[in-house]
Amino acid sequence: MAEEKNLLLRLPCLTVEDLEAIAGAVGVGPSGLITWHSYYRDAARDPCLGLLDREVVIEKLRDLPFWPQAREALRKLESPLKEFKRACRASATSPQSPERRGTAQ
Repeated sequence: MAEEKNLLLRLPCLTVEDLEAIAGAVGVGPSGLITWHSYYRDAARDPCLGLLDREVVIEKLRDLPFWPQAREALRKLESPLKEFKRACRASATSPQSPERRGTAQ
């Protein structure tokens, strides 16, 4: 599926912690995939993160099994898109969703 080549469809449902794990996994700076940032937390807030290849991100997250948030982000990226969106809608209606991207205060 062409729409599953990158993270754009999943980006709105990923938490800041998920995005930090993704940025940390793919790497920042001259030696990473995100060369225009030098710190992974800055990279996590960049909308261009959604353009990263989903399969590459999954592979990089698998290299960080010791980081709990990397495991959670990996679980979300590996789940089928339909299932992921259903879970996203369910969590958006729950009262404990302020950590979601764009709604944190």
